[in-house]
Amino acid sequence: MFFILLNINIGNSVTIIGSNAFNGCLELVSITIPESVTSIGKYAFYDCDSLTSISIPDSVTSIGSHAFYNCADLTSVKITSSTLKSIGSNAFAGCKNIKEIDIPSGVTRIGSYAFAGCEGIMSLKMPDSITNIDSYAFLNCYNLTNLDIPKNIKKIDTGAFYGCYKLIEVYNRSRLEIQKGNDNHGYAGFYALNIYNSMYSTQKTEVDYNGFVFYEDNDICYLIAYVGNET
Repeated sequence: MFFILLNINIGNSVTIIGSNAFNGCLELVSITIPESVTSIGKYAFYDCDSLTSISIPDSVTSIGSHAFYNCADLTSVKITSSTLKSIGSNAFAGCKNIKEIDIPSGVTRIGSYAFAGCEGIMSLKMPDSITNIDSYAFLNCYNLTNLDIPKNIKKIDTGAFYGCYKLIEVYNRSRLEIQKGNDNHGYAGFYALNIYNSMYSTQKTEVDYNGFVFYEDNDICYLIAYVGNET
């Protein structure tokens, strides 16, 4: 069964958006999630393909699997929660028009297929709190050209970046050895034209909070790229 809804304001008394709460609301364009909400359940906004943007407040501690799956018109996702620890599997899979994604500091795991098929993402900077990127998390993000791997990453699982064939620059600040043309560590370096492994040379690559990438060679500092979200 499908419903027609345009704009929704959720009351401040609501603490949980349950599983399948808005599943199939094809005409849902916008929704305001109040600070009272702590959890977004599985399939909560599944197939809401008219939803254009979403702001997830600081109160949210979990985003369930398939929560925003196949929201085809979704272009902007803003997550401000400092208590969110993981993004569920397939949470934003199929959101092919997302151009901007803010992953807040505090998130430690990105679930399998979480952003699979998000073709609009061109650059990706993740917070240093992330330790695990699960299998196929960014599968077929065709237009991803710049990837910044945070320093505390312990594991990038199978195929996490498989199909990201437009990758130009990979800035690796972790202890993982990302190699060009190698399919280890989730294909992170397989397609890349340039890889900067800051842990394995006297040179050092750093990304500042504005998204500017600096490359240090002895006493010389080069501005080599920009991986932020400004246009």
